[in-house]
Amino acid sequence: MSSKDQSDFPREFGLLTERDPYPLTERDPYPWQQALYDKLVSGVIPAALDIPTGLGKTSVMALWLLARAANRDLPRRLVYVVDRRAVVDQATELADRFSRRLDPAKWDEDSVSGDDRAALKVLRAALDLSPNETIPVSTLRGRFADNRTWLDDPASPAIVVGTVDMIGSRLLFGGYRTSRWMRPVHAGLIGCDTLLVIDEAHLVPPFAHLLRAAADPDGVRQGDQAGPPGLHVMTLTATAGGEAPGDGVTFGLSQNDRKNAWVKALLNAPKPLAFAAEDKPQPLAARLAEEAWDLRTGDNGAHRRVLVYCNSRKVADETKKKIETRAKGDNKAGTPKVEIETELLVGARRVKEREAAQKALERLGFMSSAAPPEKPVFLVATSAGEVGVDLDADAMVCDLVAWERMAQRLGRVNRRGGETPAPVVVVTEATKKDEEKARYEAYRAALSALPKLSDSGHYDASVEAITALRNDARKDATKAALLEAATTPEPLRPALTRPLVDAWAMTSLEEHPGRPDDLTPWLRGWIDDDAPQCEIVWRRWMPWRESKSGDRPDPPDPQEVARFFEAAPVHLTEILETPIGSASSGIAKWLADRIKSVDENHPDGHHAWRRRCVFLFDRRGRLVDAASADDLRDDGKRKTFAQKTEAGYRLIVQADLGGLSPDGLLDAKADVAIATADGDDTHWAEQVGWRVAPDIAPDREAAGDRCWRPVLSLPGVRSESEDQPPGLRVEKFVGETAANADDKNAPEVTRRRQSLAEHSSWTEEGARALTERLGF
Repeated sequence: MSSKDQSDFPREFGLLTERDPYPLTERDPYPWQQALYDKLVSGVIPAALDIPTGLGKTSVMALWLLARAANRDLPRRLVYVVDRRAVVDQATELADRFSRRLDPAKWDEDSVSGDDRAALKVLRAALDLSPNETIPVSTLRGRFADNRTWLDDPASPAIVVGTVDMIGSRLLFGGYRTSRWMRPVHAGLIGCDTLLVIDEAHLVPPFAHLLRAAADPDGVRQGDQAGPPGLHVMTLTATAGGEAPGDGVTFGLSQNDRKNAWVKALLNAPKPLAFAAEDKPQPLAARLAEEAWDLRTGDNGAHRRVLVYCNSRKVADETKKKIETRAKGDNKAGTPKVEIETELLVGARRVKEREAAQKALERLGFMSSAAPPEKPVFLVATSAGEVGVDLDADAMVCDLVAWERMAQRLGRVNRRGGETPAPVVVVTEATKKDEEKARYEAYRAALSALPKLSDSGHYDASVEAITALRNDARKDATKAALLEAATTPEPLRPALTRPLVDAWAMTSLEEHPGRPDDLTPWLRGWIDDDAPQCEIVWRRWMPWRESKSGDRPDPPDPQEVARFFEAAPVHLTEILETPIGSASSGIAKWLADRIKSVDENHPDGHHAWRRRCVFLFDRRGRLVDAASADDLRDDGKRKTFAQKTEAGYRLIVQADLGGLSPDGLLDAKADVAIATADGDDTHWAEQVGWRVAPDIAPDREAAGDRCWRPVLSLPGVRSESEDQPPGLRVEKFVGETAANADDKNAPEVTRRRQSLAEHSSWTEEGARALTERLGF
């Protein structure tokens, strides 16, 4: 236990979060935040946090940090898991804000007052931060790619944010894009002395079951008598409403919360829900666009921000286009042109395009409360915009989906507690399939169980009404059956056993007969309609040699390709994930259509780009196949390559082959220039940690390049320009501090030669400091 005064919590919470306002005003912590802080300080970690949407569940990161300052026995690390990449970015930004507030180097820049500095110094001391240290924040997914700071000092409190796949694979000794030698380190640090928080846990029940099995001292750990502190698991949800498993404690709102003015406003924010008429035999996209268009202005004439949810990316794209077409007007029909703005929010985009989309959402007012827009604004989203994203719209139109997803969607409209009603229209897709009809009827029946509003006949879809329905279902068998029929059933999942964990832990063995390579069933369960995904990466420079004849390139050398991508590894920020599909409808068809489009639109550029190439790798990073654009014109080669893509895992495409739309989606006809990690963006190059360029000056040591260290040279590999001598060079970014060869804490690539005695002395010094901080 720390001797720090717990009564400082409201002030410290405000300092740490900068009073990040949910309502647009400064406020004290919500009662539930104060109560949860008190529980954590007393050493009680609830198994489940059941707080309605819009009430700041993400603040659990700040609550843990402040409680850790008052109670050193709490877990040293917090790992925050979210199942949407966009939400990873938001959660990391929030954690970065906490870290920045605790960084004295930023106080002048942020104009932190003297009194606030004194309070922050007390908090830093309670967290045992050294003078030049702040809270390390790392992310294992999203645009803030892993900076590895959480690995630098295992004794320091740290916040790690990531997706189910990134965190789960590391816990099971199979970290994606992690070397065999680092996998046990990641597993150890995540599995020991850690509070692992799963946001919206109802979306990934197999993962929650996996973590509880891993944290069970009588299960996988088999009641070890000694060892490091274990793993604690807390699930967060705004829709599940169930009790914590076993003897776990479920933490929710109290009567004090319901008396709080801000909480009451958020819980009762009016959201009248109506079902769209089903007498129009139009395609779903057309109906969604029409309903959204009708909601573009309110009764008082003010323009609205309208959120449109679609269950598929194809429907979302079509809906956006139809809204834009409607806005152009029709002279024959006498409809005028209307100035509008639109944005598309879908998953499986590269970080570059997600960053642009987030900036657009902020500009359009969907990320924060704002005055009515100057023109109607439409945001069309798939499931990527359902969970965790802090969206706030004035009206919503959506297709009909499962109960838990509808509850999430409804949490993105009138999110700030405004008094003006935010209308919601639900469109049921027309279908002739009996199974789909039955499913839609179940979904509709659950929504129809909400109370009716007497003045309009619409349904009350406020947070309070949804919460009341959940609570009633715990006591009313009829309502429980309605919600169960409308909720997505949990997928089957394999058990986590000690022999499995032992097999996964043998990471020094490249092959092990008892070790499954695919961890997905343990993380997400067996999902019948889960389409296999492929990662696509665009690169400007590729290790593909010219043939001596100058005609077609020679087949690539797998060892040379492996060395190149080891020196310039694929980074999280440059990956686009998309379903692999089949040879006739997936990645291979996109490639074939792209080449056909280039041939049709750029016949004169044939010679210049025909040597551009694509590489296909398997899940272990081994080269499966490679082809040039010329190769893929050949029917036989194209079919062979298409068949291999169905079992592939990562496709790396030369950037000037194109095929990526400005929205960040695959588009065979898109000719726009594609930004790449190995392009001219210096900031991106520093973020990924390497850069590639023509090897035209192997001995260069320009003043501005001392932060870059050459690690690989490939003479004879053709660069983009035929005027330059062939050859590529890869350099690693080491930074200003690490450029000092005498810095014993610098990365290995920058270190000067050293004697064994000197190296051993440094190692002993580091180990001694670490064990002292850990209290061994």
